[in-house]
Amino acid sequence: MTGPLLKKLADYTRTHFVEEEKMMAAANYPRLSEHQAKQRELMKHVDAYALRFEHGEATLNLHLMNFLRDWLTTHILKVDHQYGRCLNEHGIK
Repeated sequence: MTGPLLKKLADYTRTHFVEEEKMMAAANYPRLSEHQAKQRELMKHVDAYALRFEHGEATLNLHLMNFLRDWLTTHILKVDHQYGRCLNEHGIK
């Protein structure tokens, strides 16, 4: 059960990032490339972990769950907040 859940999380995160980046591009968000780099870095870590998990080299553990929680909390509360105003000014909500 854990494997499919991890894959769903990774797929959802990737889809969310693509949609988020489309909105930022439509609003000409000036820090888009910086934002994309941060998202690519997270996905690189998640994909590497998922691959290790698939090969039986890793398990879901508290460390991973804390990493994801902390990253997503920081991302939503700080990083996403930065571009929110720009999107709103361009009529994107």
